[in-house]
Amino acid sequence: MCHAHHHHEMRRPLGFLVALWILKRLKSKPEHGYKLSEEVNRELGLDVPRPHVYAILRRLEEKGLIVGEWKTDEPGPARRVYRITELGVEFLRRWLDFLKKVRHALDKILEGE
Repeated sequence: MCHAHHHHEMRRPLGFLVALWILKRLKSKPEHGYKLSEEVNRELGLDVPRPHVYAILRRLEEKGLIVGEWKTDEPGPARRVYRITELGVEFLRRWLDFLKKVRHALDKILEGE
């Protein structure tokens, strides 16, 4: 399998993991997109380009899982601050439950590697 194709295939699940990380992060407090894009790679040990993170934020907002608001009361340019919605909290909870099962299965598959 050619590497470029393989890399493209891998981006989808990575984007989903980034989306879940963002939801979990926003569950503790609202945050600027810029800050999220800075932290996600450090936290997850990934290399997701900033435009991808913004695209994920847009998609989460379109699905009603988060809401972005322009904050103009702070000095400097207006920045969009995101917070999680009730729908987002429910979506996150269901996926985290599922991923715990997946993690158990992965541990079995990766054992002894």
